[in-house]
Amino acid sequence: MVKKFNARSAGVILIATLPYLAFAQQHAASAPSQSGTIDHPASMSKPELRAQQKADRKAARKQARQAKNAQLKSLEQQGYGPSADPNQYPENFRNAEKNARQQKQAPSPPASGN
Repeated sequence: MVKKFNARSAGVILIATLPYLAFAQQHAASAPSQSGTIDHPASMSKPELRAQQKADRKAARKQARQAKNAQLKSLEQQGYGPSADPNQYPENFRNAEKNARQQKQAPSPPASGN
C-alpha cells in the first residue's frame, strides 16, 4: 500500500531535520573551533572526545531551538497563534508568514531627532 506524501508530512520531516541542518551548517566550514579540539582529535582521550562531541551536539540543538523560537515569535507577532480558529489554519499561517517576510524586508523608519 502506497501512502500519499502531503504537506503535513513534509512539515513534519522539515521540523525533524532542523537540528541536523543547524549542526551541519555549524560544522560545514573547516575553520578551527574556538576550543581547538576538532583540529586534533587524536590528542584527546576517548572520554574527552565524547564530552566535546556531546557539547557540540548540545550547542547545535540550542542554536536550532533558538532559531525555531525566533521564527515562532515572529509569526505570533503577525497574528498567528494557538488561539486562532483551526479551520482557518492554512490562511492564517500563510498571512502571518507573508507579513513577517514583508516586515523583515521593509526598512525601519529613521528615528526622529526630537
